[in-house]
Amino acid sequence: MEEPPSRKPATTALPAALTMDDVVEEVLLRLPPADPVSLARATLVCNRWRRIATDAYFRRRGTPPPMLSFLCNIKSSVDGDIARSFPAAPCDTLK
Repeated sequence: MEEPPSRKPATTALPAALTMDDVVEEVLLRLPPADPVSLARATLVCNRWRRIATDAYFRRRGTPPPMLSFLCNIKSSVDGDIARSFPAAPCDTLK
């Protein structure tokens, strides 16, 4: 009986000099940016993850933090200009 051809598992090409810090950084970058609590929880895994997440290079490379609210100046005939803060989107994760 003839043997089926051997199949090689599909792999993604990775750089040869990929370090553990690089892998952790990629994991942290893939956390949902709309859920800032997930990054805070991930930093509790170990000291290495906290060090990487608080590194200035990582913060510059990552997505900007979500906008929680914005300020708007409202003109009022009675009180003049009033600065008001409006929520940008509902944020259920900060409860």
